[in-house]
Amino acid sequence: MKKLLYVGIDVDDKSFHGAGFCQETGEILEFACKPQNGALLKKLQKLEKNNFQLKVCYEATYLGYGLQRFLSKNNIECVIIAPSLIPELASDRIKNDRLDSRKLARYFAKDMLTEIYIPNEEDEQIRDLVRSRSFLVK
Repeated sequence: MKKLLYVGIDVDDKSFHGAGFCQETGEILEFACKPQNGALLKKLQKLEKNNFQLKVCYEATYLGYGLQRFLSKNNIECVIIAPSLIPELASDRIKNDRLDSRKLARYFAKDMLTEIYIPNEEDEQIRDLVRSRSFLVK
């Protein structure tokens, strides 16, 4: 039987940092990779081969929905988290990508994060068209 691994990914231009947290065993598995969808997929598939079922999350960023759609098409369950609704503790003064990904994974496992709505591609195209029209009218 596969163990459930909650994976938080901190995405930026230089690299993707990930941390997986297994509530059942308390294990924390960390990784980093190039900021490319394919490189991330390889890291996640390697975790799956270690008898884990993955639930992945990352904060909403400039990436939009592309990474989430890519992972979902490759059978990796992935959600996008609202950054402004991530709980902050007074002890969270030190910030870096590794610690942020660990925090995401732990909070995700404890159901303390808020997922954002992910529109389908047609809805997103219509939204972009409306935004472009508004910009041109101004």
